[in-house]
Amino acid sequence: MTTIAIFPNIVIYDFDPITFIGSSYREISFYINCTSCGSLDISTATARWDLVSYDFTDYVALSKTGIISGSYFMVKLLDTDTKYLSGKYIQRPTLISDVGYQYKLGQGIVNIIPRIGSI
Repeated sequence: MTTIAIFPNIVIYDFDPITFIGSSYREISFYINCTSCGSLDISTATARWDLVSYDFTDYVALSKTGIISGSYFMVKLLDTDTKYLSGKYIQRPTLISDVGYQYKLGQGIVNIIPRIGSI
């Protein structure tokens, strides 16, 4: 675990891999804490979740706005969000402070398996 100097003591994680079938509903949740204060109220921030190509990390395949509640934020992936996606990706959740600072919370592998019979 490491911390970001601009937002003191926020903890950065490497996330466990996620695997799911494309065109399926999925909720991904993140708990935000700091090393000196435990849970951290992020209600004044904005949360974003990006899914980038594993091979071309500058290519954002999907970007979603997170739903914030206290120290948590959640991303809802609708069936249509991953309908045309399959393969290996990297998830990158980001918190954006009320003054515009962006805090990368970590990253992790996302494997999307194509749905049989999907177009």
